[in-house]
Amino acid sequence: MWGIGNQSTFQKLTALTKVFEEGVEGEKVCLVGMLSAERGSLAPEPQEALEKAIRNTLAIITRIFEQGREDQTVKSNSNPGNMALMFFSFLQGTQLSARSIGGKKEFRKMAKAMLETLKE
Repeated sequence: MWGIGNQSTFQKLTALTKVFEEGVEGEKVCLVGMLSAERGSLAPEPQEALEKAIRNTLAIITRIFEQGREDQTVKSNSNPGNMALMFFSFLQGTQLSARSIGGKKEFRKMAKAMLETLKE
């Protein structure tokens, strides 16, 4: 995942937050999030491609949470797949919110709080 295969769970989660942070800094938003908002206006083939992209992303994040469960670095009794969905949704929503209330600085603050909440 993004060239960080041997890193710790939190290094991987932090790297993922940086991808979304860069979007805030560059005045860009997650394409998956924006297309998801307009899913109903897409033709069937793009809808399927969107779903596939989301499922692939969630599979990657799920593996990160599985690693965290195995090495006992993530505080959660939840299913890693559910944690992945929560974290991905958090990043998408936080990216949008941060654009309106403080940009990169606000995104960093919210991402740091989320990561601290997850640490065992």
